[in-house]
Amino acid sequence: QELELEPPRPRGRPARAWAFGVALLALVLALEVVYALRGPLAQRYPVVRPVLEAACEAARCSVPWSRNEALLKLEESEMLEVPGKPAEIALGARIRNLASVAQEYPSLELTLSDFTGQPAARRVLRPTDYLGRPLARGDVMPAGSELAIQLRIETPRLKPTGYELLLFYP
Repeated sequence: QELELEPPRPRGRPARAWAFGVALLALVLALEVVYALRGPLAQRYPVVRPVLEAACEAARCSVPWSRNEALLKLEESEMLEVPGKPAEIALGARIRNLASVAQEYPSLELTLSDFTGQPAARRVLRPTDYLGRPLARGDVMPAGSELAIQLRIETPRLKPTGYELLLFYP
């Protein structure tokens, strides 16, 4: 007598479970990619920034703005003595955002030098220092914009004769 063996019938449930698992892993991977690239995505497609910021608010993260100091230009800086106030200097400068996207406000490093040309004092000026106000959420330098800065800085034990002003992102 001959025995006929039938091939096993595929079961529907494990195949559906595998399909669901693969779809779930693909979704998790897509979310991870969006999370990792949230800053560049928001810069390239500004219309998605509000959606990304809302999602990040729930996830307790933030969507960073561009921070390319090579596309910032420091123009026309000057340091002057304040008349009648020997222990105070006035610093003026203009920052131009050459980028085609909005950028975070940079920090400024001010180095004052003495009569020998040697650095005598150094100070980092944060955006809140030179803007004169706290930064609000989403407060950035618009693309192609220019910002004029006017500051008065006390120098009680120093008579600076020169200065250097640099832009940077911490």
